[in-house]
Amino acid sequence: MALAPKRRIKGAGFENSLLVIDLQREIPEAKEPRRIAIGGTAPSNVTQIESEAA
Repeated sequence: MALAPKRRIKGAGFENSLLVIDLQREIPEAKEPRRIAIGGTAPSNVTQIESEAA
């Protein structure tokens, strides 16, 4: 079985007779989300919402 690009296997095991595989998505630094302050400095109370494409 092939994995999607930029995926790494963190671990695997059996739970309730099912194979469970933990995957980690690796994002290159150039594609990581970044903040750009507009009109001054960014406020410290900004919360970033993470989402993953379907």
